[in-house]
Amino acid sequence: MQLERVAELDAGERAQLERIAELDASISRQALHAVRLSFQHPVLRTELAFEAPLPPDLALLQAKLQREAAAAPAPGCDRNER
Repeated sequence: MQLERVAELDAGERAQLERIAELDASISRQALHAVRLSFQHPVLRTELAFEAPLPPDLALLQAKLQREAAAAPAPGCDRNER
């Protein structure tokens, strides 16, 4: 995000941005994973398929993100409004 835009954020948005940065720093790599990959072997023309469970660091990040999402207000909803 551009620094000029950060100055325009309210306190709640700034806190959310800081929390996202903390979560991002909780793993030391890109959060990329494929549960299943398959492709045709270029010579044999048979399908090759590989499966892998979610690695522990990504499973932990997923759990943290799910907790954050459950605690966050719905988009467009102001916590101060009743």
